[in-house]
Amino acid sequence: MHQTSNGGMSLPQPSIAGRNVAKRSKRHFVGHIVGNDGAVPGTGNFGVSPGRVIQTESDLEKKTALILGARPDTALLEEQVRFEYGTRQVHFFDLRLTRTDGRCTAISVKMTKYLAKHLEEMRPIAAEVQPDFADAVRIWTERDVDPVELYNARLFHAMREADPEADIAAETVVAPLLGAVPIRDLTDRIGLGARGFRALVRLLAQDRLRPIRHERITPASLVRRKETEQ
Repeated sequence: MHQTSNGGMSLPQPSIAGRNVAKRSKRHFVGHIVGNDGAVPGTGNFGVSPGRVIQTESDLEKKTALILGARPDTALLEEQVRFEYGTRQVHFFDLRLTRTDGRCTAISVKMTKYLAKHLEEMRPIAAEVQPDFADAVRIWTERDVDPVELYNARLFHAMREADPEADIAAETVVAPLLGAVPIRDLTDRIGLGARGFRALVRLLAQDRLRPIRHERITPASLVRRKETEQ
């Protein structure tokens, strides 16, 4: 749910999945997250409100969607994408990622303990994928989950809700920034406490600020404006 500028509330856009995942399961995790609706590519998939519901059928799918959705070159992330192959056979790819440069990847999410069998199943399907559906097919496992990237993606997702006053103040403080500065110092300059920190996190999610090191984002993290990078 998203608060509008006039104080009202708006619900996220519905899922565009080719099929709905189960509401609950005794065997594995099911759920959903709210991501970008694809209308503003290049701002991070979780940088836009009110966003769109993305259904997930496992904990690994949720982590994958969070990570891919937080990447600044993600234009659109679709889930449960229908693909027809062979003689009236249907496969649903867990995710399909479209990047800002137009490249598209169909993704199957699977734990490594099931990988050998899954590769056998996917080979004939992947062989029929054409560029009008995806440029490449990829299998994503838990080994592809970078703990640092996942932590930061969760942070971006949790703090994605706009705060106009804090966001404008953060942009004003960051605009003349030269070199690297701790997030804590920028937060102090904004003068709005935790609201200022959250606004800076949104600038990081939008790739307008970038961390110097690959690390979990904290108030001590050094960041610089994207434009100042060599």
